[in-house]
Amino acid sequence: MAESIRALRLLTFEDNGGIIAAPTTSLPEVIGGQRNYDYRYVWLRDAGMIVSALTRAGSDGTDERRFLDFICGYDRDSDHQPLKPFSNLDGNSPSSEECLNLVGYRHSAPVMIGNVAKDQLQLDAYGNVLLAAKLIYNRFETREHWSLVAEIADFLSDRWHEPDYGIWEEQEKHQYTSSKVVAACGLKFIADVAENADQARRWRAAEREIRAFVSEHCLTSAGAYAVAAGEEDVDVTAALFPVWAYTPADSPEMVKTMQVLERDYATGHLYRRHLKTFDSQREGAFLASTLWVAQYWIMRREFQRAKAIIDAALEFSNDLGLFAEEADPKTGAMLGNFPQTFVHAAFIGAAIDLKAALEKNAAA
Repeated sequence: MAESIRALRLLTFEDNGGIIAAPTTSLPEVIGGQRNYDYRYVWLRDAGMIVSALTRAGSDGTDERRFLDFICGYDRDSDHQPLKPFSNLDGNSPSSEECLNLVGYRHSAPVMIGNVAKDQLQLDAYGNVLLAAKLIYNRFETREHWSLVAEIADFLSDRWHEPDYGIWEEQEKHQYTSSKVVAACGLKFIADVAENADQARRWRAAEREIRAFVSEHCLTSAGAYAVAAGEEDVDVTAALFPVWAYTPADSPEMVKTMQVLERDYATGHLYRRHLKTFDSQREGAFLASTLWVAQYWIMRREFQRAKAIIDAALEFSNDLGLFAEEADPKTGAMLGNFPQTFVHAAFIGAAIDLKAALEKNAAA
């Protein structure tokens, strides 16, 4: 875990606390393919998860509070949402995508600068900011930048019902279940530290509405959590629903969801995600979501199963303990941009949860 904490800090800009998703661009998710993206930016979603991981790892709060400072310095030129989903390290909006005249890694083209997702609506990114803010407020007894946090909560209350591009930043808008769930969790937890009763009522009412929508529209015919409303496929992001305290780990919906994930999305102890605009069977296992599955089994107290999953992910770290975005279970190759902070945050969360659960089990 120490290596992952060090990796996060090495990818933090000292001047302002911005944490980049990865220091590379266009390392392919599919060798020889076109899924090559520029990750040299600070994503709200990633940073929210990273801040949560650092706080839980026992940080003194400096890095976490600087994160709130950073997002409050974001470029606010958007007239339709509080913040863009990611920014440059200086807090400004990234440039539009541009293809460079380069061959690319193992002839994987195009080589890109910029990222078209900069103007997407990503509801889950805002939900993760609320979760991180609540954690910071509780842990360090602070209420910094409350006006922006409240603005984000109001935005989610008003806009949760809209389709968005989802956690995987796809090319089409849908009613992604994971976006609804993390929005509900963020609103629930931030309502606990609301400045007044009106705020708390408003945010809790929106949370209840989201839960009703998910219950009515976001389950498959077999009762699993669907990747999006009205669909039959599932996504590995659902492994986080109990971690976010949206539902018990042993609820019927989660049990069914995990059965489908084990059947259709697992290669050994590694898990891939579900993509709507690309056949995810062609890419590698997604290491962050593999570690989310480990967290799920920790909550189910199946410690050996969780440890096997964590060990499988560790097989794809290098001699410095660094993870890429994905791993090829067949060849052992790293795939995607490297190192990716998203994965390191997931590893910290899984390691902390396993250690705490084992200690509690030993003391029982």
